[in-house]
Amino acid sequence: MTRRLLPLLLCALALASPAGAQAVSGRFVDQDGTPIPSARVTLQAESGAAVHAVLTGADGQFSLRAPAAGRYLLRAERIGYAATVSAPMTLAAGETATQRLVAAGQRVMLESVVVSAQPRCSIRPGDAEETAAVWGEVRKALDVVSATSGETRAQFAVELFERQLDATSGSVTEDTRRRVQGMAQKPFVTVDPERLSTTGFVERTRDGYLYAAPDADVLLSDLFLEGHCFRLRSAGAPAAGLIGLAFEPVRGRRVSDVQGVLWVDRASAELRLMEFEYTRPPVRGRAGVPGGRMEFQRLPDGRWITSAWVIRMPVEAPRAQTNVLVPATRQMAAIREVGGAVQRPGTATLAAATPPAAPDPRASIAMETPAAAPGTPAPAAPEAASTVIEARPEAERQSDRRRLIGRAEVERTIVGTAFELVQSLRPQWMRARGSDAMSMTPIATRDGPAMAINDENPIMVWVDGRRLGTLETLRTISYGEIDYIEYFDGTEAQQRFGAGNAQGAIHVVRRRR
Repeated sequence: MTRRLLPLLLCALALASPAGAQAVSGRFVDQDGTPIPSARVTLQAESGAAVHAVLTGADGQFSLRAPAAGRYLLRAERIGYAATVSAPMTLAAGETATQRLVAAGQRVMLESVVVSAQPRCSIRPGDAEETAAVWGEVRKALDVVSATSGETRAQFAVELFERQLDATSGSVTEDTRRRVQGMAQKPFVTVDPERLSTTGFVERTRDGYLYAAPDADVLLSDLFLEGHCFRLRSAGAPAAGLIGLAFEPVRGRRVSDVQGVLWVDRASAELRLMEFEYTRPPVRGRAGVPGGRMEFQRLPDGRWITSAWVIRMPVEAPRAQTNVLVPATRQMAAIREVGGAVQRPGTATLAAATPPAAPDPRASIAMETPAAAPGTPAPAAPEAASTVIEARPEAERQSDRRRLIGRAEVERTIVGTAFELVQSLRPQWMRARGSDAMSMTPIATRDGPAMAINDENPIMVWVDGRRLGTLETLRTISYGEIDYIEYFDGTEAQQRFGAGNAQGAIHVVRRRR
């Protein structure tokens, strides 16, 4: 398995604005006239339905389009303050109105929010009174982080790192870093929410496993909000003065998911960080592994970004199979961390901090984003700064190879059928676990003597996600058809393919024509 991060090179697309005849423009200012940048201003119909929303610029300016003539109002939100709502206005056909919004001075008081002893976990946090205030501030911050349409791109420098830690002491045994920079609307992006909802946050691939983390877009998506429940939390805060909005998958989720806490500063109502763990992972280590952390930060121009992230994954030790009747157990040999942190060009390197010798499971990276010095020229951008928040546990190792016959092995092993390929390279895959009825019978084939497997509780064969039959059906798949073959033990096979696969499964993936 190739150890790698997956860079995503984002192209800036100029989106043409639709021809709208009615519009509202203006400026959002504080009570002393100071412009308020990166506030969310929404044009709402009288029914309350949002018709257009934008972020204010550095000068507090905004411009909104109305789909038709009618009565509308403006709603402006900024973190830590109550919403500002304008008086209703009437827009005539073709009219462009001007509005000066003066922010409400009423602060959001999260310091007074009390976390009950057994808070109720509710789907869509804004629907529960006890979580509504905290979710309101979290949503504001995530909205700003997520918003990209029409936003000016910025110069970002990002340091990506991979490191391996000793499973017992936590000391760093490997550390690899690389720096990318370029123009982007935000430095980090993640996987499409629909894909995460369907395949899960830990996805098995031909190279092993791929871990994905949720970002602002995922956390705000309907799929995530409907698939998780939320409650307030104060215990276990990583720093004083924080209140948490904990989330966990709803019951019945059969794919790997995430549970965690969004931590908000009680005094400023600003979203500071998110800690999370993976549910139903393929390998589980100590508390918080596999899991990760994501930090959020406000830039000098008022915008918010995901400033740093890290994913921690257990490195599985090679499994020695000494008794075919007893399934081998998975053990963690080390911890691999993959992540990234934003830097500003023209400043000293500000990398993710090396963990202490005995790190707290919650401790991860220390990060700050200083302002660029005035007049600092923007460096050349050979790569885009946006990178995908995904990670793989480690480079190819023997334990992974025992569970996958990859394309390279297929091509250098010349045999006739899939049966012969598995029998030659991974004969242990053909041994059912705990079956008393398994036996081997000599048979004659056109290529000479062979052994037929008889088993009342057989390992099942699947091809391209469809059930083929018992091990003998591997003989019907010719060598030239095979792209790769993967093995699932009984537990994994039943999770992947359903009941009837208790002894395990061999999955053949054909080459694409």
